[in-house]
Amino acid sequence: MSEVILLGAGASVREGIEKGLWDKIKDKEIWSLNSVFKVMPYLPTVQLWVDVGFFKKEANNLRDLQLKGVKLFTREQHTWSLVSKYMTLFQTTREITNFEADLKKGKKTIFYGRMGLVGFFAVSLAKQLGYDKIYLLGYDFGAVSLDTKVTHWYQDKISQKKIYSMGAGRPEVYLDRKGNPNEFLDDWKVFRDDKNIYNVSTNSHLEVFPKITYETFFDSLE
Repeated sequence: MSEVILLGAGASVREGIEKGLWDKIKDKEIWSLNSVFKVMPYLPTVQLWVDVGFFKKEANNLRDLQLKGVKLFTREQHTWSLVSKYMTLFQTTREITNFEADLKKGKKTIFYGRMGLVGFFAVSLAKQLGYDKIYLLGYDFGAVSLDTKVTHWYQDKISQKKIYSMGAGRPEVYLDRKGNPNEFLDDWKVFRDDKNIYNVSTNSHLEVFPKITYETFFDSLE
């Protein structure tokens, strides 16, 4: 049975780290999203991103990861055409109607949400690649409230200038003025029929997937 861990930035990962996360998953397939690779104690299996700005900022680090055996997965983008031999590019769309139309045609297009999130890209890609179990870590979709400025678990480990994320320390990116998740949360409903995706966070705003505790997650790892 194949399983993959998608390691995002949500603050809920801190709980996992306190409970021995790094030792528990060190031999597993781990996909690192955006800046997460910088604070992992070992190399991820795959590094993912979708933003041009992230690539420009981290190009040297990404190349170093590739030389060390880490696979680089990202979306098709003409900016990366000259260096595409170092990475794997996937056709994507941010429109639900386009995604559903492609599915009917049998096209393997990756939907990464109207907000253009790497976390969305990772889930859609893992699903397309046929993993039997997909575990989401740090998929909080913002903070528990607008007053909570700790949105990313590694904010105290990397200076704000070195974190490439529109939502780092800014819960208002994901929440409306009342502190509720914004309308883009509905995009996750495209996965509502998937039974093999597990959200390892009881505080996450994502209700589409079954939420499990870190204890349950550790016990379920193959």
